[in-house]
Amino acid sequence: MAGRKTTKQPTSWSVVEAKAHLDEVIDEAEDAGPQRLVKNGDQLGVLVPTEAWVDKRRRKGTLVEFLDNSPLPGLDVDFERHPDTQEREIHW
Repeated sequence: MAGRKTTKQPTSWSVVEAKAHLDEVIDEAEDAGPQRLVKNGDQLGVLVPTEAWVDKRRRKGTLVEFLDNSPLPGLDVDFERHPDTQEREIHW
């Protein structure tokens, strides 16, 4: 499928089409971003450049920083264990 339009949204490729045009699917992932792989109408996966995958998986900050930036410190939240189970109840 030469001449596919490059877009910001992932382009969908059937598995058969992706196999037949793997070089193009890879080029599109590098140039236009993620490319969806579809099988029988269901999304099977997404092909993304390695740099994008590594960047997405990179941890952004610590748990402490996340909690400090969350709205929870300003809320009056009381966590209690239910006396008969190990489940926690949250009271707002």
